[in-house]
Amino acid sequence: MAIIKLASDEGVKIGIENCPMFFSTDEWPGGRNLSISPVIWEEMFSIIPDSNFGLNYDPSHMLWQQMDYVQPLYEFKDRIHHIHLKDAKIYRNKLDRVGILATPLEYHSPKLPGLGDINWNHFFTALTDIRYRRPVCIEVEDKHTKEAKQMFWKPFVRAAIIWGGTSVFNMIQYRTYTRANRVHQSSYVKGDRYACKTLYQTSIKNKAIALYKACPGG
Repeated sequence: MAIIKLASDEGVKIGIENCPMFFSTDEWPGGRNLSISPVIWEEMFSIIPDSNFGLNYDPSHMLWQQMDYVQPLYEFKDRIHHIHLKDAKIYRNKLDRVGILATPLEYHSPKLPGLGDINWNHFFTALTDIRYRRPVCIEVEDKHTKEAKQMFWKPFVRAAIIWGGTSVFNMIQYRTYTRANRVHQSSYVKGDRYACKTLYQTSIKNKAIALYKACPGG
């Protein structure tokens, strides 16, 4: 708990990813990470109540564990410090053969967002409902990345435009935008991540549409 206190004193948030870290047979039966489910998170935050201690939330890990990946966004909204946008594909024919207790990669595969079983419309709707304004990172573990990237961008951007509107693009783009515009770098360093938001809020929809048209595969 000393490291949590040190992080809190320095204004640093700690987010434990909800990944079981279960990739090989020598990690059976439960992987190498305990922070995998809401009941465990409740216990974690009861033992360590510091609000700087939270989650790096990845919906794909909930999916392959056959769990609801949207509801926890509402239940733990104040503890979600970072989000991984990663999809996953469950192969039901393989799962039916090996069972849920098999090594997870025997029946599922990580995918780029939009190429798996995650309903991103529901996910982004939840993010806007809870007014999430912290980092969002597209995590790439898709073994077919070169092929997948041609199919990924247009449907993903389209979903963000339709369901998330400006808020989703603000979440995804604000860090790149501030860094690219050095005039606002001092404000960014001071911690005001939204210093540049008003500069492009009114035109972000047009930029999103332009990005959509420029996406590969279209």
